[in-house]
Amino acid sequence: MEKNFVEKYDEELGHPDVDKLIVKQVSISLQNIMSTVDKQFQKLFIEVDEYDTPAHSNMKSIF
Repeated sequence: MEKNFVEKYDEELGHPDVDKLIVKQVSISLQNIMSTVDKQFQKLFIEVDEYDTPAHSNMKSIF
């Protein structure tokens, strides 16, 4: 899923190397994407619904 995001927004993200951004550990991939978004002076909104509640506490520790 992350790879699709990076490919879809390739231009806005400054044409990053997808294989360097997306790694096996999802939290690292998300950090890489967030860093790339920030470097391009873009904003990214992440919505966490009730279905994702168990992941919500993990995401807080990332940011």
